[in-house]
Amino acid sequence: MTVLESTLLGDALLFLVPWLHVFISPYAKVEEDFNLHATHDLLMYGIHHDTLHNFDHFPFPTPVPRSFIGSLVLSYCSLPLIRLAHEAHLIISKFDLQIIVRLTLATLNSLALLYVRRAVSRRFTPLAGSLFAYLTVTQFHLPYWQGRTIPNMFALLPVNISTALLIRGSKRGLYTAIALLTFCTVVFRAELAPLLAFVTLQSLVTKRAGLGSVIKTGILAGVLSLVLTVVIDSFFWRQFFLWPEFSGVLFNVYEGKSAEWGVSPPYEYFIIHLPKLLMVSTPLSALAFIFSRKARSLLIAPIAFIGAMSCLGHKEWRFIVYVVPVFNVAAACTARWIWSQRGRNILLRLMSLGLLGLFATNIVATAFLTYVSSINYPGGMALQMLHEIVVDSPATIARVYIDNYAAHTGATLFLYLHSPPHLSLLAPEHGSAIWSYDRGRHNRTDFGEFTYVISEDWERWGAEWEVLAGVEAFAGVEFGRAEGGGRVYGRRRWGKLEDWLPRVVVEERLWILQRRDEAEQEAEVEESEAVGT
Repeated sequence: MTVLESTLLGDALLFLVPWLHVFISPYAKVEEDFNLHATHDLLMYGIHHDTLHNFDHFPFPTPVPRSFIGSLVLSYCSLPLIRLAHEAHLIISKFDLQIIVRLTLATLNSLALLYVRRAVSRRFTPLAGSLFAYLTVTQFHLPYWQGRTIPNMFALLPVNISTALLIRGSKRGLYTAIALLTFCTVVFRAELAPLLAFVTLQSLVTKRAGLGSVIKTGILAGVLSLVLTVVIDSFFWRQFFLWPEFSGVLFNVYEGKSAEWGVSPPYEYFIIHLPKLLMVSTPLSALAFIFSRKARSLLIAPIAFIGAMSCLGHKEWRFIVYVVPVFNVAAACTARWIWSQRGRNILLRLMSLGLLGLFATNIVATAFLTYVSSINYPGGMALQMLHEIVVDSPATIARVYIDNYAAHTGATLFLYLHSPPHLSLLAPEHGSAIWSYDRGRHNRTDFGEFTYVISEDWERWGAEWEVLAGVEAFAGVEFGRAEGGGRVYGRRRWGKLEDWLPRVVVEERLWILQRRDEAEQEAEVEESEAVGT
């Protein structure tokens, strides 16, 4: 048995690779904030009407309400792991809780992918299942993001379960898949409605499902999902009969507000976003669509879904990420045929070597993208650096101002290390800290009350503020040969290899500043006057 045929290794990597991404990039961006902060508040305050006013979504609401259901499930699933880590003395600060929460979400999504892998092994062969796992873990976007608290990753879990059920092909599984897709559409992401419609239509056309049963399943799942989200989210948002996803549809589609984030051409999903998500699975899945009837039947609904989504002006890769596993299944079918036929002739041997080269290409590209992404969270790095610089101040009163850019790039509530609320497990150890943190998402003119500032513009703060450190972050990628390099052979000039490789550019994006006390300012003035005389 070769490495590519190892089912056990593939299953292990489905968990290990997303976990590795969490540890390499532990911080979070602004699009993750709502669900991450909701999970933080649920862990810290619990579900009590008396403490609900402390939740972060009241002072910092999102443009449209989002559902709390994903954060509720995540917080309850994270608690046993938090208790276990606490007993093992692995939790040092609140930031460790953020890592555990993200690891929990990554694990849940990995379990769903494992279910897909087993369905592939059952329908197509164990080798196809193993190759599906390898294609998935060597891609960048899905393993990197499946532990990030955006609504799409909450929806991805039930969507992948439905994908596995559709691959298995049983009639009971089909109705369960339709119910799960209905739930995701009503609760998490309304853009899944076209996928639900095309899966249902394909099932009816191929006579795998009856019209009456489909209608009953859809109505029952839709009503139960609607009641669930209205009851839970109306409580947490303190609004009567609130349906978050319907509010999102009104805001983004009916009112056309999504266009404010940019309008893309109709072909962008097929030409740019899908190849970016699939990487080397793109040509392999295309071959499967042409030559494999089973793979083609799986791809019809996802392709129609992407076509429908292409009619909307605003496009993002996360709106179609749900279909990546299906395309990986199709790609695994092509890869299985190439690998299983490699001993027949020299051409197939070369194709099998090319297949290994495709996996290597995925790994190299993913390693590069992972490194670039890991240095793109200056807000989180700055706040963590401040705590490391001021190591002796947790028992001292201090106020930290976090500007808008820092808040958007990683300075989450889990990084407010020296400020309540604290998880009850950690309260005896960390309860004495009395720092306070203020996010700069509003206009402010008076900063005299602050001790430290994290800002993207250090020059505007004046002489009363001292720069403690600068924080570097990703600033772009440069390509091309460095000037003056290389040797001349005949009429051609060849540079060194490193001159042609992409170079990651970093630059200081945030600065940590500390307020000077009056005595220090006066001493500095006197010193400058003495130097002048």
